[in-house]
Amino acid sequence: MDAGRRKTLAAIAASAAGIAFPSIIRAHGTSPAAWGSMPSSVGTIWNTEPDIRVLEIHLYGGLSMWETFYCRAPTVANRFRGYSLLPFGGCDSAFTDPDPNPFANDAAGHAVHLSPITKPLWSAGILNKMRIVALGHRFTPHEGAIPVTLTGFELGSPKLSGLGTAIQHHFAHHDIVAGTPATKPYSYVCWPDSFHFPTDNLQASAAIGMHPGFAKPLVMRIGPSTAALLGLLQRTGIRTERDAVLNHYIAAYGDQLRHSSLASNGLARSRGFVSFKSSADMLKAAPALNTLLSATGSPLAGPFTQNAACPTTIFGAAAVDNMPGHAIRLAAYLLSQTGAGAPRYACVIDKGLYEHSMGGGYDTHGSQHMEHTTVNLWNVLVTLRQLIDAGTIDLNRVMIVLSTEFGRTTDASRDHWPFGFCNVLIGGPVTKGVSGALRDVATEPTLPPDQDGRVDPTPAPAATTMNPFPVPHSFAPSDLRAAIL
Repeated sequence: MDAGRRKTLAAIAASAAGIAFPSIIRAHGTSPAAWGSMPSSVGTIWNTEPDIRVLEIHLYGGLSMWETFYCRAPTVANRFRGYSLLPFGGCDSAFTDPDPNPFANDAAGHAVHLSPITKPLWSAGILNKMRIVALGHRFTPHEGAIPVTLTGFELGSPKLSGLGTAIQHHFAHHDIVAGTPATKPYSYVCWPDSFHFPTDNLQASAAIGMHPGFAKPLVMRIGPSTAALLGLLQRTGIRTERDAVLNHYIAAYGDQLRHSSLASNGLARSRGFVSFKSSADMLKAAPALNTLLSATGSPLAGPFTQNAACPTTIFGAAAVDNMPGHAIRLAAYLLSQTGAGAPRYACVIDKGLYEHSMGGGYDTHGSQHMEHTTVNLWNVLVTLRQLIDAGTIDLNRVMIVLSTEFGRTTDASRDHWPFGFCNVLIGGPVTKGVSGALRDVATEPTLPPDQDGRVDPTPAPAATTMNPFPVPHSFAPSDLRAAIL
């Protein structure tokens, strides 16, 4: 099974934990059927599921598992496969939860241990809703691995689109057929404003593939340009007469696409026109989004939090703008909203508290990978712990996805390694455990050297329920193909 797909992460966790991702879809009751809605015959089953939001954090650059989420036991020689952890020097003293190791057994029956770098997640309330998922694919360059990880499709596929697009499509279309166009997006993607994307195809996080235009998540650059975004959303200087003219021509054009027997506000039989009208309606309602983003409690409206690296061994003790933390706080704020039109998905591209010269906070090799991983992952996990403890992230309602495009080799080079790595699910319907397995010569002494660190093909779980919407636009079980990893 080619498990290196974005939705495979959800599939393995769903099948192993006994959960169903239809919980992402809200209960519609007697509302008109929308794209992605389930048949009425099973609606009562799906509607009993909790109303889940998704926070995806992509650890850009490729995170090594061997010193983070898939470690050897303390009694095993070479526990972190070639390296020793950096001394924290006391900056981890705020977290006093008991050591949870071993975390759980993988599908091969071997114990998986967590590194002290993950200490912010050691609260029992978090660990009991955390699942490590072993994955693998065949793309060693970032350019090919990132689209596969974020969308489930290989670069060049016309269907290349992510979970945020599917969620935006479903909820926005529900509003359209109900005759109540959305005033704010349901899906958001936060890109850092401090660097320009290289050719690594991170734009896949907001790709729409074969979905309509109104399914595109709102992309927000986090940094100095956010002030300009808030200014544009106010639509200063745009007179109501201009909107009236736009409304007139949209209505007149819609009448040409609608059967005469339908009411003037009925849906036109033109996918392109419906998409255009939905986008225009949301554009006219931009001040409502501005109100949400500028409200008291919104991180976007406030100054950046400054934090120092932990540990301070490599980057010193000076505090710097914490843009990943700022973006995660904004995403958590959006997903904490309730009521009609509340956001359902937010993705954060984590470039790292300290960005590496290669572009991503985790795009490092050799000993530098240990240094950058410790500081940057610690920053993400501390931010999440603070938001969970404060109640901003409710793990009963929000599922956190920590994704990365590939792992790192088991030798000291820490080179790109897509053949075996992990993503992590926390919260929502997830239960504690490890899905799948990564092979290790320490537990399988007869393992051929070229199999060390690869995803174990033997206990491959069933690939089911990986797409919460029973439609072909997004990644689905039929997109899997056999592969030797």
